Amino acid sequence: MRHLWLCVLASLPGATAVGRQSLIRHEVLAEGAAAGSHWVEQAEVASACVDCCNDGKAYVPCLDVQACAAQAPATGRYALIFSYVGRFVPKVLEYLNSARAAALSANKADLLLLMTKSDVKAMDASSRRDLEKQGVQLRIVDWSLPPGMRFTKEENWCGQKDFIRLHALGLEEYDAVAYFDNDIEFQGDITPLLRCAAGGHFLTTNGGIGEALNVGFFALQPHKALLQAAVDFARQADYSELTGWANEGWRPSGGYYVGGECGQGFFHALFYKRSASLRARLGRLGRNWTSAQVDKCVWNYQTSFQCRRGFDCRRVRVHHKPTRPGSDPEECLKSQARPKSPESSRTAVMTSVSAQAAFRQDVAVPAQVGFYFPVHDQVEGVVAVLRSARQFYPESPIYVLQDGGSVDFGGLCRQTRYRCTFERVPGENSRWNPHSWFARMRRAAELLQTQYIIYLEPDVKITRRHRHDFPYDAGGVHDNFNPIMSLETKAYLERLGRQRNPCFNVSWAHFGLCGGSYYRTEAVLDAFRPEHVLSIDWRRLQAHEGVDKTMSSDFAMAVALAARGWTVYPWEESAQKFSDVPTDPEKLSAFAAQWPALNPSAAFQHNHKELYHADISAADRALCSTFADRPPDTTCHGCVWYKDGRPESRLSIPSEPPLLEGPTSFDFSGPSEAARCHRPAPQSLLLHPDYLLNAGSEGLPQAAGPRPSWLVREDLLVVDARPQAHGGMLILQPVFMEAGPLWGTASARPRWLRAILATNRHHARLHGLCLVIRWLPSKPQLQPWQQRQCGALSEKECTKRFERENFNWEKHRMLQEYLMSPQSFSHVMLLDADAALIRHERNILADMAAMLDKEGRDVLFTDEDWLLHGASRINGGVILAKGSQWSQDLFRDTVDAHVLGPQGLKTWRVGIQDHQCSSNEQICLNDVIGLGPVKQRTLLASGVSYNRGGCTVRKCGEPISDSSMEQLGMEDARLRILHFMGDHALADNVLCDGPVDYTGEGPKGFGCSVLGSSLLALNASAKPAINESEPWTFLCC
Repeated sequence: MRHLWLCVLASLPGATAVGRQSLIRHEVLAEGAAAGSHWVEQAEVASACVDCCNDGKAYVPCLDVQACAAQAPATGRYALIFSYVGRFVPKVLEYLNSARAAALSANKADLLLLMTKSDVKAMDASSRRDLEKQGVQLRIVDWSLPPGMRFTKEENWCGQKDFIRLHALGLEEYDAVAYFDNDIEFQGDITPLLRCAAGGHFLTTNGGIGEALNVGFFALQPHKALLQAAVDFARQADYSELTGWANEGWRPSGGYYVGGECGQGFFHALFYKRSASLRARLGRLGRNWTSAQVDKCVWNYQTSFQCRRGFDCRRVRVHHKPTRPGSDPEECLKSQARPKSPESSRTAVMTSVSAQAAFRQDVAVPAQVGFYFPVHDQVEGVVAVLRSARQFYPESPIYVLQDGGSVDFGGLCRQTRYRCTFERVPGENSRWNPHSWFARMRRAAELLQTQYIIYLEPDVKITRRHRHDFPYDAGGVHDNFNPIMSLETKAYLERLGRQRNPCFNVSWAHFGLCGGSYYRTEAVLDAFRPEHVLSIDWRRLQAHEGVDKTMSSDFAMAVALAARGWTVYPWEESAQKFSDVPTDPEKLSAFAAQWPALNPSAAFQHNHKELYHADISAADRALCSTFADRPPDTTCHGCVWYKDGRPESRLSIPSEPPLLEGPTSFDFSGPSEAARCHRPAPQSLLLHPDYLLNAGSEGLPQAAGPRPSWLVREDLLVVDARPQAHGGMLILQPVFMEAGPLWGTASARPRWLRAILATNRHHARLHGLCLVIRWLPSKPQLQPWQQRQCGALSEKECTKRFERENFNWEKHRMLQEYLMSPQSFSHVMLLDADAALIRHERNILADMAAMLDKEGRDVLFTDEDWLLHGASRINGGVILAKGSQWSQDLFRDTVDAHVLGPQGLKTWRVGIQDHQCSSNEQICLNDVIGLGPVKQRTLLASGVSYNRGGCTVRKCGEPISDSSMEQLGMEDARLRILHFMGDHALADNVLCDGPVDYTGEGPKGFGCSVLGSSLLALNASAKPAINESEPWTFLCC
């Protein structure tokens, strides 16, 4: 993590200087000279850091500062610049004495502190005098954010503290300036840095954990044209977490890094990715300019990460962090933190707050899921995530593990409202050290004793209880924004995995196992066993994949699970938050197609960094105390290893991954001992649809009499109450049984489904409508492009992967087929299986058709405006289409686009050009509805009336847009269609057991019968196979 910014900056030319700009300042500086008296002549040798410098595109050798300085002017006027935003506090420059010494040695450079007018105005006179006495000039600037900046955030943003430092770019009265964060200590002569910058070089270093640039230091030759260029860029450039600033991307980093939305990403995009335009701009002014990065281990030390083993700490000129000792004996420290003795204590501290039995107390529902929550010193995020976990999972055990931090969450866990187990263990930076991570997560699995584990982080927003089961052994975010594993690594893991699972293939070559991911406990207990972890060749893996990628828990867990033949694949309940998702429909379409991790409806949303500043009560904050001791922490990556895979055998820190030889090594080329894979011969979906789908018409309501010839495929007519034999309005309702959790079980029609179907049948009878059910999807369901994406997966596994997506596309196929029916229906409505027409006193379809006529449109969609942020977002569960040629063309187009997938449909009948629908139908609809040809012919109706979530008649777990919906419930006059998405268990309670019988059939009818004894009488095709205890899944949403 990047440190909290407490910065200090300079102003525009002509900015006001507060206090005397006098020669006595150098006398004050002389008082600090003692701070640098221990500095020795430091000759820069070979680069101290590894793969730490980049040019905006790729990693490159670092600029040799000494060689650069030798070609620059021998002297000049210099300034060291700091900045501060907010109410001024004393001793904001913690290492001021070292700054004085550095300034004195750098040709008596000025020390500048930059603050805005409003912040300076709030300063007291004594603070100003103190700065003056200490030799610091206070510079007043007009803004902390560039005027007219396009991308800003109102809160929880590091923008002001980062962008105020842009003023340093325009201080033309200096030959060179260098900006430094307030927590920097100068430990050597920085004159070469300033001399090099004076030659026209813009100098920075990278940061930690994939940060392409650390904005806590930069040096340059100032020019007001540079400042103006930065202001212009701020006005023009937008920001997206996916594409960075001005769509420049994140290269050479794999994606977003901390601070990317603030100065770190902004500076990197402007000064490195767009360096050519800046060079040309200054060239026209007769100035040389280029951007380069310098060795961070020397000029901006930020822990031993990326510094070569055995790095001599006497080479550090500028020390940024850490601020206190850790467990790495090679860590370079600030002067005041250096231990008096070379021996550092390694006290193992473990505090157990709750016994294992405490997991089960006061819980009425047995828990399927437990939560593993490793934490450090982030308080607000931990409290917020625990609060939401308890809200949606009151029965689930939660295990909170403190990895060496100083915050004691024990008091919080002892509270009944949180009820968690808390332990503190020695700091091993487990997140970046696989052996430590596996041992600790395996212990969590043993303690939780649940069937599945969900891993939490302090930036995971839990929006609701998950609705979709766990289809594989583990799964997380659809992280195609992360780098893919190499083919060699994939082959290696499949070789290992087939020892346990002879037919194993790596299904997902990314990883995505961040906060909000799930794990089968059986898989964790097996894959993370010490002997299995030791069988993985971590040393050669990191050579193929890179240290940071290999050592991150996200990737390491995917490796360990694959090495034992457990399947990892993205989970639709796990999503990634992206900043500033485009609102323009075309851009949103491209964005969603490119990044499927964008899923606002998922239960677990990763990357909600605003939780770090969540509003928590004073009482909860008081429960989070601080441990009295401060044992050493660990900051290095891939440096903690266990000799026999167990914590008791930990090697010295840092150490290298154990060297592995033999059959499980990466480079082993001998014969494999894996059992031969025996797969059944491939079967055709066309010939064997029931093998892959639990399809059946049993238990569904069906009209008596001969089957109408106009019905398509195997569809069932439920009721035809039209006054004429053709025309009129048709309701379509797909009722599909999913393959996933019901493989091979008998069909079952639960009471909630029967209540909905009976309610819609009643509405059709009352208003002269026709209702048709589709129980068997079209064949084949799998498209060729989907089969190609499945690779070596079996047909059965591939069908399961795309099952829900293809079921949803079947709705468009139904609309297409019945809009083209010889019955010439005036309107066709599509309803999800869990949607009910509940306002029987009105003809709801006629009302919606009148809305289309009034606006001169052909197709009516509905949005999710009943949710707090759901306005204008289409929900595909309710659609009404006029029987026009344009409506036919639209759904022919969407079906064709789905069949073509990533290839895209070049020319749509409705006038769209070159657009693809390679995800679910709802994303496709949201993509195209804003495009001109479609926007002019479609209407978006309010979900509050025509597609309201079923939870609103009780209590929703998600924020809703109007609390009166919950207060009024079924009596809300606005309500027409109730969609029980995710709350189907409510349906029969609402439709059958309340004051109104919405089925119109009474308690013993098809819809409300508890035992289903009346089914035979009401449904000639039904068989007495109703079993209310059987699980049943369906098409929805």
